[in-house]
Amino acid sequence: MTDETRQAQPFPLLSETDLSLDLDRQRHLAKKLRDAIRAGDPEALARLAARHPRAARLKGAEIRLTDAQLVIAREAGLPSWPALKAHVGEIEAARAAIEAGGRAPDDDVSTLHIRCGNDIEQALTRAGFTGDFLMVADPVCQGPVSDGDTALAERARFIASEYPGEDEAETLRMLQVTEDRLRNAGSCGRIVLWFEHDPYDQLILAKVLTRLKNSIAVRRKVEIVTLDRFPGISKFIGIGQVSPAALRQIYGRRRAVSDADYDLAVRVWDALCAPTPLALHGLSSTPGSALPYMSAAIGRDLAELPGLGNGLSFTENAILKILHAEPLRWGKIFGRFMREVDPLPYHGDLMFLGTMLRLRDARNPALASTPHDLAEADWGKPVFSLTPTGREILAGGADWSDCGPRPRHHGGVECFAGEDWRWDSANRRPVALKA
Repeated sequence: MTDETRQAQPFPLLSETDLSLDLDRQRHLAKKLRDAIRAGDPEALARLAARHPRAARLKGAEIRLTDAQLVIAREAGLPSWPALKAHVGEIEAARAAIEAGGRAPDDDVSTLHIRCGNDIEQALTRAGFTGDFLMVADPVCQGPVSDGDTALAERARFIASEYPGEDEAETLRMLQVTEDRLRNAGSCGRIVLWFEHDPYDQLILAKVLTRLKNSIAVRRKVEIVTLDRFPGISKFIGIGQVSPAALRQIYGRRRAVSDADYDLAVRVWDALCAPTPLALHGLSSTPGSALPYMSAAIGRDLAELPGLGNGLSFTENAILKILHAEPLRWGKIFGRFMREVDPLPYHGDLMFLGTMLRLRDARNPALASTPHDLAEADWGKPVFSLTPTGREILAGGADWSDCGPRPRHHGGVECFAGEDWRWDSANRRPVALKA
């Protein structure tokens, strides 16, 4: 499967580039903020109130530079000004090491880097890494998931039917190559997993760790880089947003995968393949030190079950709401959803487009597109609009299951079949309508 697009949303004043290149700029920004607070500027005072623990007791004229520096650091996602200085120092050291050449960060043993996409493959090379790279890009957060003999063929059929431009035979070949490389990963001296916090990454991580767990020799070689934020990026979506120097820095903070990590991954993978969402939901409410981002990712993933009110998933419902006011190019819908709507963004462009086409291609469609054949327009440019059925669903007058949608699985759950599992967003739990 082709790699998924992930968009960077840098903080307007404190991008990662700003922090890594020029600490003097951050000092200058802190001085400007101090002066603005002393002058009673409403925006500056609001920033102080939002970030300074003693803001209510501070008077404008008494604000010191250290107070403004604390606000600047916390706006960047760091707890203090010294932490910001340390972060900048680490990035600058990593950048200097890249420019100087020399020893690769991973050359002490043969290393395999595993990532759920190829968004950092070239950046790792620019950062000086020399290990092999394996992309595991099957979006198991969408479509049918199982673990039997026909699992890969089932995934290939889904990907080819759901995502425009994907070929079933080539997809199956790539999925098999990935499985074979995971099976033979023990030939490497070290395996490094690069996965962030969202459902796309975390559920693929569960599968990867389940595969690697089977060999004791392999288990002891596996390390992980995992994070849910990076200083200076306010809307952190993925590791692909950070610079080569930052990759070297966060590589230095990797940790060994623990037995508890493996055990949780196996439980998650088994639950994802199950025909009901109950076991998966149970895992969403038990956060712990093992795979610390997994529970939140599962909670977001479960919201893609058909909704209790109208049969639409969280993403489907959001698409209809975005289009309520006016038709839009689907690229703009995707961007707005990722930036403004999704609390835990994880969709790639093909994944999102596949969801829109599902809404368009039902017996009674909720969406229409112009042109209908998307190949007749540039990528992202076709315009989608609500149909009368779409407006009726949004108003609560119809259920999507009655509109003849294409068959859909979410993990092991067959949607609108059997017990008809729905997501109760108000109580954050799955409900069987036909128990």
